[in-house]
Amino acid sequence: MSKSPVPFAPETLESIQRAFRLATDLRHDTVGLEHLLLALVDSGLERDAAYRAVQRHAMRAWDEGLDFRGLVRADVEIAGRVDVAEIFDMTTFTTHADVVFMRLEALAADREEVRT
Repeated sequence: MSKSPVPFAPETLESIQRAFRLATDLRHDTVGLEHLLLALVDSGLERDAAYRAVQRHAMRAWDEGLDFRGLVRADVEIAGRVDVAEIFDMTTFTTHADVVFMRLEALAADREEVRT
């Protein structure tokens, strides 16, 4: 196995894994905002209009403690242009999670090998 230029301590690897799991479990609303913006622009909406639409809902969700995804789903302009469910489908973001963790574990093992 090749030596990693960026070794991870086992504690670091564990922290990365826990943070990833927590973000996934919480289904945090910030995941996917860039995908929503890109999808809106791809649908023909001007970039500035797409940004304003997303920003309006993001700020309202933040200020009022509302569900961002729910606000977006209820917006006829957005929901009529893009498949909101597909954009916020977490499998898009976790498809290769097992490979990422496997590589991180290999990096940690390389570091342990270097230490000994």
